[in-house]
Amino acid sequence: MKNEAFNRFLNLLKTIRLGWLVPFLLLMKGENPREQLRAITTGVVFPVLAVVLFLGVWAVSSSQIVTKFGTVPGPAQVRSAWGSLMNERRLETIKEADHVQRQRESRIRYLEKYSDVLAELPGGAPDLGRLAASEKAVAEASATFAQVTELLEVQNKISVAADADEASQLLGEFKHDSASAFAEGLLADLLPLELAYREAERTLNLSPEFNVQKDDSQETRAAKGKSRQTAAKALAAQKADLMIARQQATTAATVRAAGIIDAIPRATTSALKRFDAQAAQLAPRLNGWYDEVVAAEEATGTKFKDKVKLKMLAKAFTDSPYPGKDTYIGQIITSLKTVFFGFFIASLVAIPIGILCGLNRHINTALNPLIQIFKPVSPLAWLPIVMIVVGALHVSDDPMFQLSFVNSAITVALCSLWPTLVNTAVGVASVDKDYLNVAKVLKLSWLQRVFKVVLPASLPLVFTGLRLSLGVGWMVLIAAEMLAQNPGLGKFVWDMFQNGSSETLSMIMVAVFTIGIIGFLLDTIMLSLQQLVSFGEAAV
Repeated sequence: MKNEAFNRFLNLLKTIRLGWLVPFLLLMKGENPREQLRAITTGVVFPVLAVVLFLGVWAVSSSQIVTKFGTVPGPAQVRSAWGSLMNERRLETIKEADHVQRQRESRIRYLEKYSDVLAELPGGAPDLGRLAASEKAVAEASATFAQVTELLEVQNKISVAADADEASQLLGEFKHDSASAFAEGLLADLLPLELAYREAERTLNLSPEFNVQKDDSQETRAAKGKSRQTAAKALAAQKADLMIARQQATTAATVRAAGIIDAIPRATTSALKRFDAQAAQLAPRLNGWYDEVVAAEEATGTKFKDKVKLKMLAKAFTDSPYPGKDTYIGQIITSLKTVFFGFFIASLVAIPIGILCGLNRHINTALNPLIQIFKPVSPLAWLPIVMIVVGALHVSDDPMFQLSFVNSAITVALCSLWPTLVNTAVGVASVDKDYLNVAKVLKLSWLQRVFKVVLPASLPLVFTGLRLSLGVGWMVLIAAEMLAQNPGLGKFVWDMFQNGSSETLSMIMVAVFTIGIIGFLLDTIMLSLQQLVSFGEAAV
């Protein structure tokens, strides 16, 4: 029984593309060590060596290619760019927390300033018990966020310092020990790189050694050109190292800032949550009172004396959403939503049509020319048509889905439905005729034959089509998002390209690896599902 469970586990690993772990487990079990070592060498060592070789060639060759934006990013720069994107998400979280804290501060001020208005609130004054505790908690949180704000500003101040002396003088301007200690670290680690890069850049741009003069001979001009090219390559590499150091410093600052926020005492956090809950209950009462008072007073021709105060109170206690930008993780989620939505539409269309084509050769013959014509059409051709048609139909003032999302999803659907349609038709057409004859003998209805005989027998090929469709949809998505400006990975790549700097080239490389890894995971999921319905047959 144990061996059966172990074998099922090994089969599961193979199904989810973790079959490279199987030789290790068998080796630990002591089964044929020589064969397992051979399998490990073939399935693990060789691929790892290939990856290491690729990274080595990439690292060496990238530093030799200098564009107008700098060197082509190598593995270190791409890893740094990934850290920068993750740090951006952390920074947005800190900014959102600061936004909420500013709302609390505003509410406390208005509670103190307009307490007389609250005393007249219909239904009785709000129960703001423990208001003193809330005021104290908000004040403590404000002090914490002031410390965080100063900490996040340290790097910019140190980086723009003209020299080490000016940077050292900044240490006395910081009010908090955390900012001062972080600044001291930047003085030792980051500032020398900043100053060295500025000096190298100044030398390259101004030194006669690298810049052609009017009276220089042809030989001198050629020699200076070569020297300048070599110096420019060294400067680009120096800039790449500086960008990595800046990213590491930014990450260190945000990690420390997040730690400071997390270190807020539990009692203070509880008081803040209690105050937020009270504010959430008070907001609808204030808004309702304002609407009723305004309507009643204006109907009688009189004016409510505290109308302005009440309006300001209602505005202060109405939640204002944080207007932050989408982070990289948010853009990945948007792309996944788009591709699955398009894939779902494609499947709803392709599977029924495929079944009809597989069951009836006349329908198949009639639709085949259309399938062959539309199947190879590029998403770049479909998208303008989709944008025009959807733009004409998408007229709601408060739509469920954004226009750019719908454009991208439908384009994905139009380009990805063909593999599913073709494979479904082939799978249905290849169902054993004996199964259909048995269904006739049992006098099954047409729908019963489809759901109880045809679909179960053709599922392996249907899933092959679904797997291919999802892969096509994921590839099409990036182009569709670029042109439709849907806020996903495609738009991210386009924005980085438009930005056009050495750092954004690294960001694009991060997006390339992200797209590839997600595509691999999606294919793995579909392959696993396909193997589950293949009845022991090897999935392709």
